[in-house]
Amino acid sequence: MKEKYEDALKKAKELSENILKDPQDGDIAYYNERKKNLSQINTNRAWSRLWFGRRGVELISVASAAVIVLLLSLVIFIPAKQKDSEKTVKLSNLLPVKGMVTLELSSGEIVELDSNSNLAERLSGIIVDANENEISYAGVDRDETAANEIYKERKESDKGKRETTVEYNELSIPKGRSYSVVLSDGSRVWLNAQSKIKYPVRFSKNERRVYISGEAYFEVVKDDKIPFLVETSDYSVKVLGTKFNVNAYPDERVGATTLVTGSISIPSSEGGDRLILPGEQFKFNKESKSISIEMVNTDLYTSWIDNVLIMDQMPLEEIFKILNRRYEINIFFDDESIKKETFSGAIPLNDYLNIILNQISKVSNVDFQMEGSVVIVRYK
Repeated sequence: MKEKYEDALKKAKELSENILKDPQDGDIAYYNERKKNLSQINTNRAWSRLWFGRRGVELISVASAAVIVLLLSLVIFIPAKQKDSEKTVKLSNLLPVKGMVTLELSSGEIVELDSNSNLAERLSGIIVDANENEISYAGVDRDETAANEIYKERKESDKGKRETTVEYNELSIPKGRSYSVVLSDGSRVWLNAQSKIKYPVRFSKNERRVYISGEAYFEVVKDDKIPFLVETSDYSVKVLGTKFNVNAYPDERVGATTLVTGSISIPSSEGGDRLILPGEQFKFNKESKSISIEMVNTDLYTSWIDNVLIMDQMPLEEIFKILNRRYEINIFFDDESIKKETFSGAIPLNDYLNIILNQISKVSNVDFQMEGSVVIVRYK
């Protein structure tokens, strides 16, 4: 009897190894049929029933049952199809999307900044640094001759005055990228993924005004005579010289401006300006139109310029909003309550996605599974 038992287990092992080495279509069909119920099998109870369910059962019956259980346990690891296995490998190496950064000129022409085709000729006086992911207007000539080429002047017949029309460029950053621009006054702006900035090739003598959609971090050169203005779709920011972050994504319920150094003011609909101090964050609720100001840790809102996300009790839903702007993925929460799970720490924003998800999973009771481009989030 012992020999029969050992022989049965030996055959089971050989059979399962052959299936794992070279799974056939029949094995796959068997697996797909069985896997629906595999998760419900309690192997301890199954073994107990086999041993004690019937009196007088022979050892070979148990060995046969062992063969079945062993095969069911092993077959679950058979890849459904070779192409699915290849897809899993690709997803495990998923990096942020490499979209094309574009610059729309005042003429309406759209230039791809990642292209090397005649950029110097098409962007006279403008420097594109592909290695630093930056475009600079600091080299644009400031004398009157260059100004005449950039500005278009026309007379007002009724006033006899000359009016200057400023030419704007618009820089667009796609999903997965970040980029910076040095404006003609030397101010530098970092742009997060899926963001846009519209700005003059050269600022006027009266003001420095730019328009933002998405998220941008500013380091503004101080000029007491020429204020710097940032326009979002909901409010304006007045600046003299300072460092601050503006979050103005159209799909966000709340817009925010976070001041790192210096001072800014935000015009109020009630009249007058609201002064924001270093370390303070101005929030605008788009639904209620309400405003709030509070002290914050500014690193939480500016670390993205170094491709790092620093978190302090950040809900998982918010984390995935940020990751979704970097990676070509869709998110499915198996349980709505998982969205409210909070995390603290730091994760990279330009690394392989599986490294980020594994890092989050190790410090929580949340697990991640990828099917195609969908990240399934569930409790362990």
